[in-house]
Amino acid sequence: MHIPDGMLSPTVSLVTTICSAGVIGYAVSWVKRFFDQRRIVLMAVLGALIFAFQMLNFPVGPGTSGHFMGSALAAIMLGPWVASVLMTAILAIQAFLLHDGGIVALGANVLNIAIIGPFVGYAIYRSVIGIKDTRAFRLGAAFIAGWTATVIPALAAALELWLSGKANFSIVMGSMGFWHAIIGVVEGTITAVFVAYLLAVRPDLVDGDRPVIEGTMRGVLVALGIVALVIFALTVFTSGLPDGLEYVWGHVLGYE
Repeated sequence: MHIPDGMLSPTVSLVTTICSAGVIGYAVSWVKRFFDQRRIVLMAVLGALIFAFQMLNFPVGPGTSGHFMGSALAAIMLGPWVASVLMTAILAIQAFLLHDGGIVALGANVLNIAIIGPFVGYAIYRSVIGIKDTRAFRLGAAFIAGWTATVIPALAAALELWLSGKANFSIVMGSMGFWHAIIGVVEGTITAVFVAYLLAVRPDLVDGDRPVIEGTMRGVLVALGIVALVIFALTVFTSGLPDGLEYVWGHVLGYE
């Protein structure tokens, strides 16, 4: 879902950059004041895990692929403000070092993936467990949060394409929504799996706005680190098919 340069108009790129800079600026100040320092190493390991997952594309249909985004998982584990800072760092590294997502379009990608994704996912998660705070509801909430935090940012990207004059509103919204609804099933499943693991071993690490209890996180950090290394190794098998956005841009909208 990383928007490359050339898809958005200069006006949309500028407006999204200004909006993202304002929100992330506040997020950084929030992290400096309120972030639980005991989660710093967890934040770093989780960042490596999400970075690895985003490099691993999987086929989701004829001619297209998707990848895990991680916005909801980061928000559930670290809280939405910290998740926004973490996801912004990941997007910046991808844009400047790997050319994954445009530099001019970075503001739009931050808005969609690092701001809308974490806050929508976290709001959904908290709303669902507010109904009933049980393990089953938490896993269901994690799945719905992951799914929603994939679809809503995709629709935001579609809206930006429309505002840029590059697409018909109904076509781009429908196409982006359809493909990312499928990708969101995988996102939601992976999010729920990690939440299930944390609930089993360190439930205090779920819900990033809650205090961390005393005790080592070594086991969790090692487990997440191993998963990140495995995912990095599996990226050699990543799908070469275009992701959902690229597929819509080339096959639905007809751009090369």
